[in-house]
Amino acid sequence: MCPLLTVTRCGNSGRIGRLLLSQTKLTVTRKALVLGLFALAMGYLEAAVVVYLRQIYYPGGFAFPLNGTIPILLVEWGREAATLVMLASIAWLSGKSRLERFSWFLFVFGVWDICYYLGLKALLGWPPSLLTWDILFLIPIPWVAPVLAPVLVAALMIALGLGYVNLDRAGRAVRGNLVDWLTVAIGATAILLSFLSDYGLVVARRADFAAHVPTSYPWWLLASGLAVVIWAAFFRIYPRSLHSGPPS
Repeated sequence: MCPLLTVTRCGNSGRIGRLLLSQTKLTVTRKALVLGLFALAMGYLEAAVVVYLRQIYYPGGFAFPLNGTIPILLVEWGREAATLVMLASIAWLSGKSRLERFSWFLFVFGVWDICYYLGLKALLGWPPSLLTWDILFLIPIPWVAPVLAPVLVAALMIALGLGYVNLDRAGRAVRGNLVDWLTVAIGATAILLSFLSDYGLVVARRADFAAHVPTSYPWWLLASGLAVVIWAAFFRIYPRSLHSGPPS
């Protein structure tokens, strides 16, 4: 074969390959749309599963106190763990760096959570209001709150995810000092405790899970946690990172 022809063909193949690669690279907007569609479908699927579970374990409609039988606990623990694995897997595949992967996880988790409640509303007409109590997770103990609380947290996760994905795509290093990260950790802990505090007290008092009905939610703790995370993430770390150079 003619060497010149071989070189020409190789050069054409290289250009075609680069063209195909450039076409397959998704912009942040397109990737967000694709991942958002995945999260929407997964949220609907999760809602459909809950419809079946409620038919089996709460035929009269979901309400507190919880049905604390071992079979439903095992089913729920497995379902929740599988959900987290799937969300983490799609986020890991979608990002290149640890920051981008974690940011996409926050985004997908937030969209999935909101779409889950939209799916329940469409399928069951539930919740009747955003102040209706719901059980959020069962690992390791029940997380409970009015529906509005996880929806607010999900919206913050979406904003954080998209914001820091753009930061990573712009080639900026995340610039946060120890105080900044401690502040984020404190805010996140406050949010988590607002969900866990109700049944946490039940555990501490060794009271009966099966008879407990939550009545009071610490909105002040949720609001404090959200405010602290927003302040540290968007008013300290993000502006500093946006004007920084690329990672060393």
